[in-house]
Amino acid sequence: MTTAIAAPGVNLGLLAVLVVEDTGFIRLLITSVLRSLGIENIHHAENGAEAVKLIKDRARTLPDGTPPFDIIISDLMMPEVDGFMLLRFLRTSAESTDRFVPVAMISGAADYAYVAKARDLGATEFIAKPFSAQSIWDRLMGIVYKPRRFVLGGGYFGPERRRFKKVVAEDRRVKKDADIQVIRTTTKKLKLDSADVLYFEFTNRLAAKVGGLPHGAEIPKLDVEILKKVEEKIESMAGDYSNWVADEIVKIDEALRKLKDPDANLRALIGRINRGAHEMRGQGGIFGYPLITEFSKSLFLTTSKHFQTLSDNEYELLKAHIDAIKVVIHERVEGDGGETGRALLDGLQAAIKKYGKG
Repeated sequence: MTTAIAAPGVNLGLLAVLVVEDTGFIRLLITSVLRSLGIENIHHAENGAEAVKLIKDRARTLPDGTPPFDIIISDLMMPEVDGFMLLRFLRTSAESTDRFVPVAMISGAADYAYVAKARDLGATEFIAKPFSAQSIWDRLMGIVYKPRRFVLGGGYFGPERRRFKKVVAEDRRVKKDADIQVIRTTTKKLKLDSADVLYFEFTNRLAAKVGGLPHGAEIPKLDVEILKKVEEKIESMAGDYSNWVADEIVKIDEALRKLKDPDANLRALIGRINRGAHEMRGQGGIFGYPLITEFSKSLFLTTSKHFQTLSDNEYELLKAHIDAIKVVIHERVEGDGGETGRALLDGLQAAIKKYGKG
């Protein structure tokens, strides 16, 4: 099969990419988009623990100094080992095989706190769900052609968090540029507990691998025909998405019913509803169901607090969210839903007002 060329002079087929995502449907969606952009060497892990094992196993099969993967794309919210823990391992663990690997976090939890935490743990990029082919392409091109130097210092190791040089009223950095050591080789042993501030500036390996750019050239633009084909592919998966949501709702509904049992494991059941809401809120907008995104985000926030007990009002509030999502998916309420959409929104707001005080 001929590898797609998404932009002149750019051969992403030479990249090895690891996708870490616990939901099979979303994993398939991301993989389909990447393949449409020309990336064929794609590996998968269902959570951070599986990703760590795969990275270590692959490193043992490659020549010394060869990165196991060129780019890692990882979800944030996963069971066992989540995206935050995976990032921490990649950047700081003595067992990490490549502390400089670009990591793009992809999540429906794109609230500031999540983005900031991922950034502070050393994420290279953050892709918010719902994503598009264009947003995936833009982040990939940023990783390949505009890599940020790595910084070690002040308890942080990862890509420089200041993307642009700008004038600030007060520069809070203790070290001046003239006092900062610049490292230009990956062979130097890192001391992550060092009090020094170090900059790491390497040759752009990924750009050289996929096709370099002349000095001053613009970042390659995604071919419009490829973009159209990817959008068509995503659209064709809308039926699969609605089936996945329907299955997910059954599981969430089951967790809700079990909450009524006297010996219910409150933490586990609320956690299951929370994870399902997180996954659903990230994808609704891609497939024409923005109401699912809105209702699922509200359900996610509702179930994100710590529950010692569950009152009748709190139960009814969870049920109101789930019932609204059921209507959207069962009746295929696309877009804003017109009168039906407004009625669902009004009904959920009324439920929040009635039951929201616990």
